[in-house]
Amino acid sequence: MGGRGGVAGADYKLSVILYFTLTMKYLILVIIMGVYFQCKPANPPQSATVAEAPAAHKYYDTAIIIDDSTPIVFDKLELDLTCERLRAPKGMWEKCSSWEMSLETAEKMIRTFKPLPYQEFEAHYTPSDCIYKGNVYVGHTQYYLNINGGGYIVLALEDTAYFFGEDGHQFDKYFLTKHR
Repeated sequence: MGGRGGVAGADYKLSVILYFTLTMKYLILVIIMGVYFQCKPANPPQSATVAEAPAAHKYYDTAIIIDDSTPIVFDKLELDLTCERLRAPKGMWEKCSSWEMSLETAEKMIRTFKPLPYQEFEAHYTPSDCIYKGNVYVGHTQYYLNINGGGYIVLALEDTAYFFGEDGHQFDKYFLTKHR
């Protein structure tokens, strides 16, 4: 007798169906993984110039612990005058281009300012388009640094931003606007 009949035929059909099902699941898994890795953002480039701070989307109410013995080393700190919005408000370009911030003052601010919950930051600070940007090592961790003319500091990692502001007004003279 030729052909596949009976129990042997049922086993063959079952193995074909099983093979087809596993192949389809594997194919779907490969497609999903391909889409995931293709859509995953690239790491920011490492270069000698100031790195752009990522668009951080996590905000923590507790921040980095910085005390008098924490090493703070600046990789670079420079005034960002590339923002086109500086040209719009009358006098903002002149005000921003003459703003000065020394590394010593920046270090004092980092050591003195306190962590800000994001809600407090929104309520008490008005961001300025005038920003000092750079990279700073606090301890052994490198952060993107923004010192905003609005009176606050942001230390950021890939997806996390830490906001710092002062309790009083002793540093107001170093900023373009005062916090509330």
